Amino acid sequence: MRQIDLRTSLLGVPLSWPVAVAPMGGLVLFHPEGDVEMARGCGLADTLQFLSGATGWSVEDVAKAG
Repeated sequence: MRQIDLRTSLLGVPLSWPVAVAPMGGLVLFHPEGDVEMARGCGLADTLQFLSGATGWSVEDVAKAG
């Protein structure tokens, strides 16, 4: 079996795989910490999260979480 290297970069950010999370407004309806929790998950998955303009969190708070 061979290994496939999925590493890439997006906007100058190195990623271990070519996946990013699209902006989604209203995440607080699904989890009390909404975008902050999504950022934590994206950080664990080594991928980018694009933040929605409909977020209830500051960009800085979301960035700290991820």
